[in-house]
Amino acid sequence: LLFQVVILKYVDQAMDKPSPNYTKISEFLDKLNPDLLGDDSFEFKDDKGKTRHTASNKEKWYSLKTKCLEEMEDFHNCAHYCELALSKVKEFHFDNDIWFKRRLAISKFELNQKDEALKIIDEIMARKKEWFIYSDKGFMLIKMNQKEKGIQYLIQAINTIGPDQMKIKIFQYFADNFKDGKYSEFSKLVKLYVIRIREKNSWPISDESKKFLETLDNETLKIPMYAFKNKLMFFIEKEFVSSEISTSGKVDHISDDGRTGIIKPDIGPTLFFRSKNVVNNTKGFPEGTKVSFQVIDSFDKVKNIASKEAVDIRIIT
Repeated sequence: LLFQVVILKYVDQAMDKPSPNYTKISEFLDKLNPDLLGDDSFEFKDDKGKTRHTASNKEKWYSLKTKCLEEMEDFHNCAHYCELALSKVKEFHFDNDIWFKRRLAISKFELNQKDEALKIIDEIMARKKEWFIYSDKGFMLIKMNQKEKGIQYLIQAINTIGPDQMKIKIFQYFADNFKDGKYSEFSKLVKLYVIRIREKNSWPISDESKKFLETLDNETLKIPMYAFKNKLMFFIEKEFVSSEISTSGKVDHISDDGRTGIIKPDIGPTLFFRSKNVVNNTKGFPEGTKVSFQVIDSFDKVKNIASKEAVDIRIIT
């Protein structure tokens, strides 16, 4: 037991370093046999006296091991250990099985099992609509030469709650792949937004980026980050969001007060709606309810951009 504690403590500290040595950490983890590690979670009280739980040592071992293998790009073994975790861990802490499934999908994609990888991503998406799942699917589709469809998922990732610094790979994609013609000014804005994110988080700035900053005028450099984001999203919504929107779909999300929500059309980007515009709402409409609707032009006050809204909504029974 003491040996387990020492190894896991060392690995925790090693993983917290700015540039972890994943190969060395993986070798240390191999000093433990995961089958001999405990299956029970740990219970403790936080500063406010609330009872909390942590993952079991077995789950923790598999989580650390698969993280290392993913970073090492050892996708064959990463897939193997993800499958072992999903079959051997008795009870997952919160929704941690999603992380194993996500790494399994990424590994299978890299191993050229693309259809199976997308199937796993879709299964995760049905449970958890997180920005990084939309991002994963978007980049997978782009690599499969389904660029337009992939971009729609990247936009969905940007529009889903999550810190922009974590989405920097998505913004970088737009900066790198849309440089010419009518996209040239947009590319500059995205590139500058990426640099601003790096500066805000005290991340290194490349010499190329420093030279790029020297080419910009003072007025552009003074634009605040929120204004950059609004400009970028206006251009993205105008140029990249699919203009094809179906008039049927299902309720994707309902606000806590029940007054507004989001509809996911069968085709096209998500739409904002107001509950008062549900025509035949007699017994309520939980998330997942199938609906038909009409689409009108609207305005997103939060993002300060033009948008679309679903109205004349009818529950399909």
